[in-house]
Amino acid sequence: MPGRPVDRATLAHHLAVLPLPARTMALVTGNAPGELPADAALVRWIAARLRALSVRLIAGETSGSAFRQEATGLVSLGSEPAPAGEEMLVGLAAAARRLATWGLVPVPAVAAFQASLVGLSGTGAPPAASRALDDAVRGGFPAHVASLVELLGDSEAEDGALKEAALRLTGGGARPGADVLAGIVALVRDVALGPL
Repeated sequence: MPGRPVDRATLAHHLAVLPLPARTMALVTGNAPGELPADAALVRWIAARLRALSVRLIAGETSGSAFRQEATGLVSLGSEPAPAGEEMLVGLAAAARRLATWGLVPVPAVAAFQASLVGLSGTGAPPAASRALDDAVRGGFPAHVASLVELLGDSEAEDGALKEAALRLTGGGARPGADVLAGIVALVRDVALGPL
């Protein structure tokens, strides 16, 4: 995914203007006060997995098994309305590749993360989610995911274009777009603002 250089200050600004569905916020923060039709303990558990993956990426982890352990827990969480773990992993992989391009996430960590996703899609995911996860392993992402990620951190990107790209991805907050966005936001937030 080509694009202009990314900087942390612009990433932080973009996070502030992104229209985040309640579902996305719940999955990233682990705080689900009735916003997500899933058990609150599950939402907290998912947020912890996303945070662990983000921390490992930023720290430069190169152990595929460390990534695999966390990623395996996110796949096949169930049909809608359950969170779409495969979609979260696609969003996380897309953000990781974009941020690695500009040295904000170590390239070897991104490679280890992507390698850890090989074969996860065969664990009962819906066909579309399986294809998206398989494509993410190879560095390919759906156009609506790539277009949003490419804008994040770009100092020349207009707030309106960013909001429009996020709305196209989430389709009003429905799964799976809101869950892809959770994967993106989990990593971008930690890179832009530091560990919380």
